[in-house]
Amino acid sequence: MPSGFQELAPSPAIAYRDESATVSVTASASNLVIVTLRTGPGLKWFITSFRQAWASGIDGTVTYSLRINGVAYPPYINSTVQIAPPEQDVDLPVPIPVEQLSLIEMTASGATGMATGNVTGRIVIKGYQP
Repeated sequence: MPSGFQELAPSPAIAYRDESATVSVTASASNLVIVTLRTGPGLKWFITSFRQAWASGIDGTVTYSLRINGVAYPPYINSTVQIAPPEQDVDLPVPIPVEQLSLIEMTASGATGMATGNVTGRIVIKGYQP
């Protein structure tokens, strides 16, 4: 884990969720949900990994956003930059703290005139003792 994270979550993770999915995105798609999960009660939660990939034919015409409780989380708002392929185990440079019972979603939107293509997303969260 990145330096400084030990101070936020000094104990080993006691809960772990790893969700991934693939959806077909069209030019008319707006905030189409790719992956969704919810944190549980009683723990300190962090998004530790957030990855996506899409077909090369739609590169530059599809955007994704990370949403927490319906609000887009910067800097992952309408981004076109892929962090890492979903199949790789790559942690975020700085884990994102998330409140208990939060709804986490990765969404995708298509640009006007884009071809239809698949977008795959993966989110990993870990829960720690408060």
